Amino acid sequence: MSIEWLLLWVIVAAVLGNSLGYLLGRWGGRLVLGKVGVSEARLLWVESKFNRYGGSVVVVGRFVDGLRQLNGIVAGALEMPWWKFTFFNALGAVAWAALWGLGVYFLDKDIKTLFAVFHRLEPYLIVASLLALVALLIYLRRGRRLMKPGHSS
Repeated sequence: MSIEWLLLWVIVAAVLGNSLGYLLGRWGGRLVLGKVGVSEARLLWVESKFNRYGGSVVVVGRFVDGLRQLNGIVAGALEMPWWKFTFFNALGAVAWAALWGLGVYFLDKDIKTLFAVFHRLEPYLIVASLLALVALLIYLRRGRRLMKPGHSS
């Protein structure tokens, strides 16, 4: 298989995979967020921020394990416009496929050195991702608690 066909199929698969996530998030993401205790007011605030910075999140998220799998679902749940999501999803897929596909293709034997670096960094990246997730959940839950009547902070 030629590198051109490989890249084309990788890009198509990446775009379709995140688009499916977007549809899942659009059809049931808000319900799930409500069930885990995120208030509608807090959700609207996060949605406004995501509408402003969401394109960057979708593109950059393609390069972060965990976020790569969830960014379509999050974009759908936060009701990012479909056309905007699709544009940034495709842009991120092209950049991701080019970096990993062409990077491996051109670096060939030197790629082992890069994998060794990523392997050493992996535990730190996992911890950082988990801490970011916990911080986000605390932040979202705090907003719900502050919105309850009779609670002052």
